[in-house]
Amino acid sequence: MACLSPTLGQTTKAPRSTFIDIGLGLDFSNFRDFGTSPLVYSGAPKHVHLNALSFNKEKDISYGASFNFGNYSSVVGDQVALAQVKTLALYYMHLFEIKAISSDKWNIKAGGQLNTTGNFRINPSLQNAQLGYEVFVNIMGSAKVTLDLSRESEQSKKFLFIKYTAKPRKRDLSYNLNVGIVNNNARNGYNYISQDAVLNDAGLFKGYEINSFSGFRMSSQLAYTSHLRSSNNAFRYAYSWDMYKSGEDINPFEMAHHTLSFAFLFSIK
Repeated sequence: MACLSPTLGQTTKAPRSTFIDIGLGLDFSNFRDFGTSPLVYSGAPKHVHLNALSFNKEKDISYGASFNFGNYSSVVGDQVALAQVKTLALYYMHLFEIKAISSDKWNIKAGGQLNTTGNFRINPSLQNAQLGYEVFVNIMGSAKVTLDLSRESEQSKKFLFIKYTAKPRKRDLSYNLNVGIVNNNARNGYNYISQDAVLNDAGLFKGYEINSFSGFRMSSQLAYTSHLRSSNNAFRYAYSWDMYKSGEDINPFEMAHHTLSFAFLFSIK
C-alpha cells in the first residue's frame, strides 16, 4: 500500500512581508479640557513613529508607537494662552481577509485594534491647574481596504511632449477605519493639583478617576505605498485622523489629530 504524503490536504500559506516602518510628520491638532477652561487650543506639533508590519493577502499585523510633541495656543481677542503637549500612543492591530468580497485588485480585511494613548500637558496660564495628564485605553473594531495599483510591465507614456518608459513597480492605496467599542480613560476629577501638593502628600494620580465604558474614539488612515524597484523597501505617504473624548457630563476632555506623515519601510523578510 502506498504511503500518504504528510502534506496531503494541507494548504500552503502565503509568505508574509515584514517591514520596520519609520516615519516623520506634522500633527495639526486641537484639544479642549472643560475641567479647566472652555478654550480650544490648536497647534502643529512634530510627529514621529516606529512600527513593525507583517502582512500578506490573508492577514495584516501591525504594532508600534507614535510620539507627538509641540506647542499649542488659544487666542481670544488680544489674549494668548500657550500650552505644551506631549502625546505617546502604543497600539496593536490584527486584521483578517474577508474572502467573499476581496479580489485580485481589492483586498478587504477586518479585525481589531488595542490603542493606549497618554497626554502630558503644561499650561502656565492655568496656574494651580497648569499640569495635566490623561490616559485613554480603547479596544476598537477595524476595517481596511487596499487597492492594488501595481504596474506589472513596462509602459510607454508621454508627459506634454516628453516621452518616457514607466518601469514595473509595486504600489497600493489603502484606507483603514477604526471605531471604539470599549472606551476607558483616566482623568482628573476637577482640579489637576490640590492642596495635597502643598502638603507634600500628592501621588501621581491623586484626585484622578478611572472611567470605564466612557467616551468615544474613532480614527482612520489613508496611505499610498510605493516599493523601490531595486529592493522590496518602500516609502509611504499618509494622512491620519484620530479623535477621542472622555465621557464625563461636566468636564469632558476632547482632542483631534490630523497628521501628515512620510515613512520609509525597511524590508526585513
